[in-house]
Amino acid sequence: MSDIRRVTFDPHPLIIGKPVTVTLEVDDPSAVASVKAYDPRGYELSMKRNGDTFILTEIVPYDADPGVYSTTFVVTDLNGDVARKVVEFNID
Repeated sequence: MSDIRRVTFDPHPLIIGKPVTVTLEVDDPSAVASVKAYDPRGYELSMKRNGDTFILTEIVPYDADPGVYSTTFVVTDLNGDVARKVVEFNID
């Protein structure tokens, strides 16, 4: 299984109506079949491989309220094993 090492948001805190890029690092990127992010609205977002990391760029919704939110990241490896990590972030 490829454990999730680190997740970063750029910028952080997030800004309403502006793009945010999320980068996820795992222990063994070659063993990863897919990476999904489940945002606070419940949307499933697919992250794309970028070398040894996985990235996702989205616009922070204009109707988002400032506050602390969380996203669940799910990494599935080539054997079907799954690693999950919940990460909090701020919207200003």
